[in-house]
Amino acid sequence: MMTRRFCCALAITLSALLSGCGGESLPDLFIVKGKATHNGTAVADLNVTFQPADGSRGSSGGTDADGNFELVYKNDVRGVPAGDYTVFVTWTPSDPETQGKLSNPNFKRPAPYDTIHEKYGSAATSTLKVKIEANQENYELKLD
Repeated sequence: MMTRRFCCALAITLSALLSGCGGESLPDLFIVKGKATHNGTAVADLNVTFQPADGSRGSSGGTDADGNFELVYKNDVRGVPAGDYTVFVTWTPSDPETQGKLSNPNFKRPAPYDTIHEKYGSAATSTLKVKIEANQENYELKLD
């Protein structure tokens, strides 16, 4: 009888402890997905990042062959918290050989990635600003 009580008490205690562990509370998130274009043409192989003005965690996502992207907050958690953001993009070529060349400072990015990188390649250089207050299911990311 004592062993059974002990096991039940232990199980209840462990359940209470484990239910509060490992779960980071998430802010309210808004779905942001859209299409990245340059002069009206879809741009593939970009990593799109929304960097919060307050320096907190941003959201990012990659563009597919048609320029479509959806932002992810963390792991498989989709969305972006409400707030003001600087949007920047980095070229992430799918070709491993080209990926290796990106670390070479003399490597010349092909068009249009060269122009896109100059204007929007970092949070410090990008002039793209956006305020997220609701879902953005068809966000147009114009990289002109």
